[in-house]
Formats: sequence, structure tokens, C-alpha cells
Amino acid sequence: MKSMIVDRVLHHRRWSIPASLLIVSAAGFLIFRVFPLQILEASDRFKLWRAGLSSVESAAADFGVAWQPTGCEHREAEARPPCACVVFVHGMGDSVVTWRKLLGHREWLSRVSRPVKLLAWDLPAHGRTPEPPRNPDGDLQLRAQAQAQRLLGATQQQGCGPDTVWVGNSSGGWVASWVAIKRPDLVRGLVLVAPTGMKSQQVSLTGSEALAEPTVESLKAFRAKAYARRQPELPGWVWRAAVERIKKSPVARIRAA
Repeated sequence: MKSMIVDRVLHHRRWSIPASLLIVSAAGFLIFRVFPLQILEASDRFKLWRAGLSSVESAAADFGVAWQPTGCEHREAEARPPCACVVFVHGMGDSVVTWRKLLGHREWLSRVSRPVKLLAWDLPAHGRTPEPPRNPDGDLQLRAQAQAQRLLGATQQQGCGPDTVWVGNSSGGWVASWVAIKRPDLVRGLVLVAPTGMKSQQVSLTGSEALAEPTVESLKAFRAKAYARRQPELPGWVWRAAVERIKKSPVARIRAA
């Protein structure tokens, strides 16, 4: 009798493990189908955390990530921060995770003689930074000049001074340019990566229109123009999730501002 019971238990165990794995896999796939973009972004943020970056937040609730070597802490009594800073500003509809390779793989810092602190911010209404109130003042806060002033304050709160290099991509390049215009004394250098705000950029206009009134076709067309190399194909349900997410975001208000 005992032998039969043992045999049954072992038999059920042999079947229960594969069945459990199958159920977990199916549940994971279904969750990914429903929330593909959220899961991908959470995965990227986890990679940043694994790479040693910490979360930072400004007094105005701007969210960002930072990494600094030992000895970069700035004290009030010091006239000049001990480290230079490099600040990364993403584009419209993006977040800090767009810089994950530069922030996560920091081998390039070995070619820099001075210790460097790295910062990346989620712009207002992007990533984990909340959007301004839904009123005229809130819309004005979405303008590039206002975002520049806001990020400048957030960066100074992190102990960054005159030796700061600003790196901006797309509309983030526009914001970084305004930082340099408003406070050239606090900008050591400016790196603009395919920036908007410049004269006659057809790709930027196409991207702005695609984000303001997104469809699967318009996003695919913009993606084809935005990348120099051919990108891997994505399932239709990922494209549809992207369209729905953009429609719920304040991208149209940002574009209007």
C-alpha cells in the first residue's frame, strides 16, 4: 500500500513540474502580450540598477538615474565640485533607458582623465517624472525653454557645476541647447545627437507628426527613417500597444507647446 502511494506521488510530481512550467510560461506570455512596453522598460531600468546606477529625484519631482565614482560627493563648503558631470537628455516619448548602453557599459570613461559623474533625467511627462497640471501653465512648462530651466535646477541639486557636459538626443538636444543659451557659465560642452529645434529637418517633422497622431503605419514609417540600420521586425500587437500608449500620453500637448 505504501509503495503504491509513493509511486502515485512520484508520478504526479513528474507531471506536475512540466505542467507548472507550462502554466507559468503561458501566464508570462499573456502578461507580455498585454503590457509589452511596460515590461521592456522595467527590464531596461533593472539593467541600469544592475549596472550600479541609483535613482535620484529633484525638488520638483524630476526622476533620474545617476552613477558616480568614489570621491565625487560635493560638499557645500567646496567652491568647485570635485568631479565633472555628463548629463543625458532624451527625446520626445522616450525616457532615461534610451541611454542604457552608454550608462551601463562605461568602458569609454577609461579614456577620460578626470572623474566623471553621469546623470540622466526623465523629462516632464516622460518615464517616471509626472506631467505638469492640465492647464495653460502646465502646457507652458512643456516648452523646451522651461524644461531646460527645470533640468538645470535638478542637475545643480546633484552637485554639478561649471564642468558639465550636456548630451541631448532629438528634442532633448533642443532642451540641452537652451541650457547652454540660458547658462553658458554652467556648460563645459554640448553634444547634440540628431537634435530637433534646428532648421529644416524633415525626419524630425515626420517623427513629430507620427507621435502626435500615431498609427501603426506612421510609426513604422518613422522608425524606418530614424535608424541608419535596418531594425528587427516587431509583432503587430507590439506596434498596436505603442500606438495606444502614445495616444494616452501628453505627446500632442508637448508638440503644441
